[in-house]
Amino acid sequence: MTNSTHNESLTKTIDFVNNLPFEIFTRIFSQLSTEQIILCLTVCQNWRNQLISCHVLWETIELNNASHARLFKILNSLSNRVKRLTIYDNGDNEKAFQWLATCHFEALRTLVIDMECSSDDFYRLHLCPGLQNVGLFLDHITLVNVDAKQLSIQRVLQFCPNISHLKYNGYNLSTLFEENHHETERTKDSGHRLTHIFIHMDGHLNPYDIRYTLKNTPHLQQLLISYCAPDILDIIFDCCPDLPYLNYNSAVTQEDNQVHMEFVNDNNYQGRGMQFLKLANYHLPITSEQIKRFFIHNNTTLKAFEFSNSFSIQEQSVPDFSSIFSTIQQDNSNILRQFHCNTSISIETMALIITHCTHLEDLKFSKVDLACLELIMTSVPRLQKLHLVECHNMNEQDWKTLVLDDCPSLTDAGLYHLGHISNLDTVSIRSCNDLITEVGIEQCIKEMDTLQCIELIRLECVSDHVLFTLGQSNAKLKTVYLQELDHVTLKGVQDLVRHAPTVHHLHVVECGDITLNGLKTVCSAGITLCTKKLLSL
Repeated sequence: MTNSTHNESLTKTIDFVNNLPFEIFTRIFSQLSTEQIILCLTVCQNWRNQLISCHVLWETIELNNASHARLFKILNSLSNRVKRLTIYDNGDNEKAFQWLATCHFEALRTLVIDMECSSDDFYRLHLCPGLQNVGLFLDHITLVNVDAKQLSIQRVLQFCPNISHLKYNGYNLSTLFEENHHETERTKDSGHRLTHIFIHMDGHLNPYDIRYTLKNTPHLQQLLISYCAPDILDIIFDCCPDLPYLNYNSAVTQEDNQVHMEFVNDNNYQGRGMQFLKLANYHLPITSEQIKRFFIHNNTTLKAFEFSNSFSIQEQSVPDFSSIFSTIQQDNSNILRQFHCNTSISIETMALIITHCTHLEDLKFSKVDLACLELIMTSVPRLQKLHLVECHNMNEQDWKTLVLDDCPSLTDAGLYHLGHISNLDTVSIRSCNDLITEVGIEQCIKEMDTLQCIELIRLECVSDHVLFTLGQSNAKLKTVYLQELDHVTLKGVQDLVRHAPTVHHLHVVECGDITLNGLKTVCSAGITLCTKKLLSL
């Protein structure tokens, strides 16, 4: 046998690509970057044919430091398959933008561009021609580190008139002036198709730019704006007072989209009026009058309100909630369910809120005293979730979810009262280490017959014996989340799952030297195990 024949035989023997099911083939190669897949094309003709014919691999392209001419020679023929394209520009990605500006991208729907200190010529010669070429096809666009002087929000919308989702993270004040555009009456049959906008501008958002954007987006459902001055809030109200979801200067969490869908897609939602209002003071405080305008206009539709102060804002800058809620009609027309506030509220203000909002179900307060808590417990019949931060005492009430977060004056007696709450199925106790003891935790657990989910996080008093008591309780536990408990060992976890057969989900995060492999030795195969931090309640 000649060497060439031997090599051909060996190649056929080890070439596994032909024998792989399509699903497995796709899963393997989809783990590679675009540049790595391009290299795989050079292995042999068979690999090249298989990879080129697999459309799924070319639907999502991510380019980082892509400057090889060979790469773009191949991509030129595949551009019409791309549905999602991400380009990271670190100053050496010129060919990627030339490709974006010259090839056909009829299937492209999502474009993400992350720039780093790009020059003025970059916008003129590369980015803008690229957006002009693909803008008509896009549905989602994300632009990070944009110089607003070179590419304003208005110009993005001109390039991309059909997008529904815009994420714009920029700096510098755009040069757009009021006379540069003509405002028209918003109608459902005119303007852009935008439904979701996220803008982060580090305090430099041009009022005329945002006014133009809002005036020309009649279908807008969700607006998230961060690090902007309070005068922008007035523009938002003037342009779209019925906006279903507004997050203004508040931290964007993973729950935002979930909450938005929950409220906006409610069967009772008739398509008019604000549903969710989330505000935060940043540098310059929001005034009570600004908030009041939204409450009066959306009295019969607003379901959730959140307010927080940034660390740079003094407590004296808190809005006058008494004047805000006194404007709300005291009848069943107000449907506010959720009220979250991280600033101090007096008992008089609390009474006014509860009196005018008879549908409250979810409350979160900071630094609330005992009198306010007693008022909540006796006057909020629909209460299902109560989240207390830095509070001083508590009592019992008929709700389903209770979160105790950093409550330094929580005592064993208070925990004992909590154990008698009827229908309580979820409890989270975090960083309450000043006065409660192991005995108090165990007494509370013994009384919670309806408990299904429990979180114990950063509690010095939780030991193996507490877990044993938890397993011995009458509760039908399904989910247990343990995090940063220094006195818990693998033996305690073993006692818990041995005596609590209903547990299906067990999360043990940073508890001593407990590992995932260790958990597998003491837990049955029917229990889902996790050692990574998850979203809390």
